[in-house]
Amino acid sequence: KDPTGKIIFWSGLLLLPMILAYLIRPRHTWINLPLFVLSWYILSAIFGSHANHYFLAHPARGFISFFEEFDTFIVAVFILVSSISLIKETINPLLGEIPSEETVNNISSAILSYEGVLGIHDLVIHSYGPNMNYVTVHVEVSREVDVMVSHDLIDNIEKEVSQNLGIDLTIHMDPVEVNDEATNEIKNIVRNILLDIDNNLSFHDFRIVPGPTHTNILFDIVMPIEYQLTPKELKTVVCDKIKEYNSSWNAVIQIDQFYNRYHH
Repeated sequence: KDPTGKIIFWSGLLLLPMILAYLIRPRHTWINLPLFVLSWYILSAIFGSHANHYFLAHPARGFISFFEEFDTFIVAVFILVSSISLIKETINPLLGEIPSEETVNNISSAILSYEGVLGIHDLVIHSYGPNMNYVTVHVEVSREVDVMVSHDLIDNIEKEVSQNLGIDLTIHMDPVEVNDEATNEIKNIVRNILLDIDNNLSFHDFRIVPGPTHTNILFDIVMPIEYQLTPKELKTVVCDKIKEYNSSWNAVIQIDQFYNRYHH
């Protein structure tokens, strides 16, 4: 007696869980695709074989042809959809992916944990796959600390955070004024002006250049990518508000539209 039918039947039952495993996985993998296709064909053979035996004695033979055509169509659609998904999963790491919020928080928290770090901004993460994360960030330190001491701190952060998190970290050091009363006063005024416009706005790299007739106020505004105003419109609004407060203040603003950036 030919055992082919039993072999096909039991093989199909063994491979059925693989189909279910494929369907419930959050991400497709290269090995699941051939397993699914193979399982589908084996199960099709099982039901097709049973259908042949049953409908052979019946005039409704058209069902068998329909089943085979439907089977081919389903497999073709599945391969097409899975191929598109697999291509996207392959291309995205090559082009660069937006990092997860967890990744951003882990990196920022690690840097901010060091004594002497006053803040960070312009955190940019380029992810090209596992263990291929390239990170750049601006770290704020006090300008009153000796530059060699701050430079040593930055070197230690780059080395230790890179090793601990498996990233390639490059830091730009930003010395900031912390104890100048005039700078802090104007900085608080600018902060309140931005909060009045939108509490989602923040700023960094703040400094002032006093002069005999006017004072230049230089800073960067962090603006969300999806915002109701264009960068030019936002800059005009902020400059006008600052000018209204003090006509001798001249705002020099750089708009920082972030994608995977972080400011603290």
